[in-house]
Amino acid sequence: MHHFTKGTLSLSIASLFSLATTSALAQENSTKPNTTTAPQTGKKEAEPVKTQQVEIKAQTEVELGRKDAAAKTVVSNAELTRYGDTNVAEAMKRVPGVTVVKGVMQLPGMGSGYTQVLVDGEPPRGININDIPMSTIERVEIYRLGSAEFSSQAMAGTINIVLKKVPRAAQQQLKLGLSHDVSTSPRIEWTSSDKKDNLSYSLSVSAGEYRFQFPNSVLTSEYDQRQQLIRQDLQSSADWSSAKQLYINPIIQYRGKDGLSIRSATSIASNDADNRSEQTYDFLLGRSLPIQRIVSNNTSRSKGGNTSIKISSPFFIDAKLDLTIGLNGNTSRDHGNEVNYANSTQIDYIRNTAINNRSGGASSTLKVTAPSNAEHDIVGGWNFSTRTNNDRRIQSDVGPSYSTPFQSQEDTHSVVDNIAFFAQDEWKFRKESSAYFGLRWESVRVKSDGSSQTSVTNNSSVWSPIIQTLWQLNDENTDRVRLGVSRTYKAPPNFALTSPKFIVSNNSIDNPSFRGNPLLRPELAWSLQTSYEHNDKEEFSYSIKAVVRRITDIHRNQISYFDNAWWQRIVNAGEGSSKVLSFETQFPLKRFINDAPNIDFSFYVGRTWSSVSYLPKPDNLLVSGKLSANFSIDYKAKDVPLTLGTSMRYQDSNPIRINDVRRNIGHSSVDMDTYSLWKISPKTSLRLSIDNLLKRKRSFLGEYTTKESVITRDLTSKSYRNVRLNFEHSF
Repeated sequence: MHHFTKGTLSLSIASLFSLATTSALAQENSTKPNTTTAPQTGKKEAEPVKTQQVEIKAQTEVELGRKDAAAKTVVSNAELTRYGDTNVAEAMKRVPGVTVVKGVMQLPGMGSGYTQVLVDGEPPRGININDIPMSTIERVEIYRLGSAEFSSQAMAGTINIVLKKVPRAAQQQLKLGLSHDVSTSPRIEWTSSDKKDNLSYSLSVSAGEYRFQFPNSVLTSEYDQRQQLIRQDLQSSADWSSAKQLYINPIIQYRGKDGLSIRSATSIASNDADNRSEQTYDFLLGRSLPIQRIVSNNTSRSKGGNTSIKISSPFFIDAKLDLTIGLNGNTSRDHGNEVNYANSTQIDYIRNTAINNRSGGASSTLKVTAPSNAEHDIVGGWNFSTRTNNDRRIQSDVGPSYSTPFQSQEDTHSVVDNIAFFAQDEWKFRKESSAYFGLRWESVRVKSDGSSQTSVTNNSSVWSPIIQTLWQLNDENTDRVRLGVSRTYKAPPNFALTSPKFIVSNNSIDNPSFRGNPLLRPELAWSLQTSYEHNDKEEFSYSIKAVVRRITDIHRNQISYFDNAWWQRIVNAGEGSSKVLSFETQFPLKRFINDAPNIDFSFYVGRTWSSVSYLPKPDNLLVSGKLSANFSIDYKAKDVPLTLGTSMRYQDSNPIRINDVRRNIGHSSVDMDTYSLWKISPKTSLRLSIDNLLKRKRSFLGEYTTKESVITRDLTSKSYRNVRLNFEHSF
C-alpha cells in the first residue's frame, strides 16, 4: 500500500531537491576562496548568513501503518531478534496477541490452521518458514482482516513475513549461536552483500544442528456406565531426535535510471532428521492390548526451494507494473522401522515403511498501480499458482502374527490450481482519514486420484469483499477509530483430501487410523472488526479491539468405526461463531515518572468467546483458550551498553468438544523468558537468553465416549529450560 499520494510525493521530492540545492550552494560558498579584494569603505563587514538546519526523518513502518485504512500491526526485526530466537515462530510467541503451538503461529479467536502465513505476500512454497534465518527478515506484518492483494484463506488473519531488500552498500555479518536444553546445538549464519553500478547482490547462508528429547507418559483409563474403572494402562515414551539444516538465499537486483527494477531471489533448504523412540505399555487393570512394546527408528531427508523473478517498471505516465514469476519444488524421503513386541522380549511383527513425496509448481502475480489523484490509490491485478503433489507409501509387515508377509503400496496424485483477481482503492476522504475498498475473487481446484480412491475433482470459489475505514479524531492524529468487514475462507488442506490411509498399531477409539476425505468443502467466514487506537509523541500507545466472526461448513475431526477399525477423517460440521475483545498498551516509564530509569513496558490481554452449533453445550467451543495475557519489560542501562528484558505469557485452557465422541481438557500455561544484550562495539554484540524459565510440565487430557464406556487419556510431558548464547558481528 502506498503511503504518499501523488501530490504529496511531488511536493516532498521538490522540497528535498530545494534543500539539497541550498545546502550544496552554501557549502560551495563557504569553501570557495575569495579572489577579489573588498574596497576600504570603512563600513562594518556583513555578518555571515546563518542557515537553519533541517532534519528530515523518514517515517517508520509502524508510523505509516497507523495511517493506512487497512489495519495492520508491524513487528520490527529488532523486536524479533531481541531474545536471540533461531526461527520466526519462536520469536512470534512473544508478540502480543499471537499464540504459537508446536511451531505453528495462530491469531486469537480461531485454532491452528486458520492463520495464513505468507513470505513477501506469497505462500512459502518449497520451504518451511522456520528455515528462514532471522537476519534476513526485515519485519512481520499482522493483518486481522486482510488485504485484497493477499489470498483470502485467512479466517483468523494474515501474518506476512517481509524479507530484507538488497542493501545499497557493502556489508558482511556473522552470527554464531549455541543453545542448550538436554544437549548443546550449534548454529551459524553469514550474510554478504555489495553493490556495483546498477547491480547489487546479497547472499545469506545458515546452518544448524539440533538435538531434542521428548519423554512423556499417557495414562489410559476406561470406565463403564456405572463409572467403575474396568481397564487401565500406562504408556511411557522416550523420543530422541536430531536434525541438520542448511539454508541458502542468493538475491540479485538491477535498478535502472528509468525506474526499471529486476530482482531475482532464490531460497534453497535441506533438512536431515533422525528419530528413535521407544514406547512401553504397562497393563495395570483389565484386558491388555496386542502390542506391549514398540521400538522405532525413522529417518527423514528433504530438500526444497523456490526461485522467482520480479520486474517492476513505470509505464503509461504515472502507472506502475509489478510482475512476479516463480518456480518451486520439494522432495522428501521418510523411512521407518518399527519393531512391535507382544511382551518385553517376544517380537510380534516388524513393520517397515517408506514414504516418498515429490511436489512442484509454478506461480505468477501481476499488480498494476493505476494513476490517481490525491484522494485515491488504486491497485489491481491477479494471482495464479499450480502445484502437483505425488505421494507413495510402501508398507511391509512380517513376523509370527503373519502367516505370509503383508505388503501394501498406496499412491496418491493431486493437482491444486489457484487463480484470483483483485482490485482495491484507498480513498482519503479528508485529512488523515481514509477508507479501504477491496474485492477479490479466488478459485481453488483440487483434482486427486489414488490407488485406494476414485478420481475426484473438488472446485470452490469465493468472492471476498473487504471494507475498512480509518477516522482520525483530532488534528494531532493521536486518536483514531477503525471499522472493517471482510469475507474469508479456508480451503481443505491437501492432506485432508488425498492423504493415503495411515494405519496405527493398537487401533482403538482413542488411537484411530487416518484417511482422507475428497468431498471436503471449504469453510466460509464473515468478520467484523472495530478498534480505538491512541499514540502520542511520548511513545505512549494503547488500543482496544473487537472482532466478531461467523463461520459455515466448519472442519472437524470425525471418529467412526468401519472396515473393522477405528478411523478419523476431517468432515464439514455445521456453523460456528467467534468473538474476541483485546486491550494492548506500550509505554516508557518516563512517560509517567520524569526521573525514572530507561524501562519500557508492554501489556496485552484478550478474551475469546466461541461456539460450534452442532455440538452440545457448554464445551462446544472453537478454541479451548478463553483468556490470554502477555507482559514484557525492557531496561536499557544508562552508563553501560547493556539491555535487559523479560516477558511472561499466560494462556488458559477450557474443556472443548472436538466431535460427538471426543472431548479435550487442557491445563493453563504460564511461560517466562529473559534476555540480556551487551553491545561490545557498534558492530559487535553478545546476547544471552533463557526460555521457559519456569520449566512447568505440560499436561493434557483426552476423553472418548461410547455407548458402553468412557475412556480417558492423560498425557504428561517433561519440559526443559533452554539457554541460548548468540554472538553477532558486522564488518
